[in-house]
Amino acid sequence: MDVLVERWLDHLESVGDLKPRTIEDHRWRWSTYLQKHIGKFKANDIERGQLALALDKIRKLTKEQARKCLTTVSLALDYGLTRQIVSENPARLLRPKDFGATPNAPRDRWLSVDELRQFWGYLEDAKHSISFPMVSALKLLVYTGARRSEVIEAKWSEFDLENGLWVLPAERSKNKQSHTFYLSDGARKIMSALDEFSGHAEFVFESPSLKGQPITPRAVTRSISRVCSALECNPFTVHDLRRTCASHWVDTLGADSRLAELMLNHLPADKLVRTYQQGKQLERQKMVWARWGGFIEENVISEGAGNVISLRAG
Repeated sequence: MDVLVERWLDHLESVGDLKPRTIEDHRWRWSTYLQKHIGKFKANDIERGQLALALDKIRKLTKEQARKCLTTVSLALDYGLTRQIVSENPARLLRPKDFGATPNAPRDRWLSVDELRQFWGYLEDAKHSISFPMVSALKLLVYTGARRSEVIEAKWSEFDLENGLWVLPAERSKNKQSHTFYLSDGARKIMSALDEFSGHAEFVFESPSLKGQPITPRAVTRSISRVCSALECNPFTVHDLRRTCASHWVDTLGADSRLAELMLNHLPADKLVRTYQQGKQLERQKMVWARWGGFIEENVISEGAGNVISLRAG
């Protein structure tokens, strides 16, 4: 199985259909959870019961990774099946619910203004051990509502700080469409400070320990966990910050949901809308991002904001 999985991962890298991060996640999942249980089994002799036993053990550690491990090992065996390395894929008859590893209910966690204020205050506190690039990345997530991968893998070539633009190229976008973020004054200040800090680095958020490489997704997750632990708050995830932006754009600033979807670079679920409503409403997007930046400055960062939330008519 060790050899099979390595060949499968090499194949994924050579084909290039998946993002490198996705392939790395499969590799990490194999080495962290699966390898010690089934790595030495002969691929063509592995049985469903052996896979089930391994997944039962993983489930005791983490429900989420048990579900994802089933996907990883099943895809690897599918690869072996098409190459006639194995004669069957016993993982195909296993289901996440067999191990109590069904997906969680959709999350609806988003941060209130007071929680955002506490979060930002922690990031501003020099006593914590979170690096400057990481602090800046977390702040840019709040300013833009961008995805984690879009932020941490950003390159300086994508930015026009003079005009306050960040143009995400299609190849880095989840829906394979380029997307423009309009940077508020606060976001531009963060980027300008990073520009001075990073020198001539390719990546905006370069890893402090891996020169020439961006900070990793897991490092962002660990930082968020550290914040939640320090604040003793209701835990939230990196993606919850994106949901926070969208929720406040609509509920606090009064933007319509269609505009929020455009700002998130979501493709409309309705095929009719997707086909006939091609307009991006760029000026309206720009206005909402500017107002959101102003809202953060006045109600999240300012020490005198208290419990008063000032709103401007849209």
